[in-house]
Amino acid sequence: MDEEGLRGFRDGPVWISGNRYGPREADFVPQATDRVPAHVDDLEVAAARGDLDPSVKAFVLHAQYQ
Repeated sequence: MDEEGLRGFRDGPVWISGNRYGPREADFVPQATDRVPAHVDDLEVAAARGDLDPSVKAFVLHAQYQ
């Protein structure tokens, strides 16, 4: 994949496990593609907070990223 193809957010559905034809038996299906940019914005705001213990922040950011 060229560098240009690595920029931006995903533009199609993805899932973990199941099969390659669809997410019917998937273990995890992430949020819809159109919601990703807003969720990343929220993630950046949470990461910039200075009022959380670093280990708590790491836990919250990891959970929110899913």
